[in-house]
Amino acid sequence: MPIKIKLALAIREQALGPTHPDVATSLNKLPGLYRSQGKYPGAEPLYQHASTFWKKPWD
Repeated sequence: MPIKIKLALAIREQALGPTHPDVATSLNKLPGLYRSQGKYPGAEPLYQHASTFWKKPWD
């Protein structure tokens, strides 16, 4: 994952909390970016990680 994206995600997680729906949305968009660049091996684990947010209820 590019450094700027990691930094932006870390800031968002710190500001909103790691289980906030906006963090989940951001994580869900990253695999699409990888996929559009043809980086399929990098996209799959991100999709799997993002999907864990949608499987559990919000607080």
